[in-house]
Amino acid sequence: IFLGIVIFFVSFSSIGYIAYGGDVQPVVIQNLSADDPLIIGVRFAYALALALSSPLTFLPATRTVEFWIFGVSKVKGEHKWQKNILRAALFCLFGVIAIFGGSCFQQFVAITGAVCCAPIALLYPPWFHLKICAETLLEQVVDVVLIVVGITVATLVLCQSLGIA
Repeated sequence: IFLGIVIFFVSFSSIGYIAYGGDVQPVVIQNLSADDPLIIGVRFAYALALALSSPLTFLPATRTVEFWIFGVSKVKGEHKWQKNILRAALFCLFGVIAIFGGSCFQQFVAITGAVCCAPIALLYPPWFHLKICAETLLEQVVDVVLIVVGITVATLVLCQSLGIA
């Protein structure tokens, strides 16, 4: 199944690149004409969907910060207004960061991917397998090789996003 998914994505992206060349924007909606009222409606609906989904992406991280600050509440609603003020302040802070740091967003995403996502995808699975269930020497060697590859990829992506490489 995984191989089929990989083949599908590689085929789809290759056909798109062959058909449209390298001038395609990363966000598909940016490739559409700005004059058509239907396209304007699609862009508006996309922006509205992003705005309305921000609480869904914001809430889990906010709950973690609230736990760090307030700990476990013994009484329901004990820190209700403090939590509401914290959420509003964090949301406003992220808005200010987005306004002033928007030009650096792509670099920020690249650094975040190198530091946070690459280890989750490439480093932790073989490390956990090595510590928990690798029994034979071959399994241990494969895990160590995958760990070295994960560290190398994460380092290369970090260096590239910082402009070192």
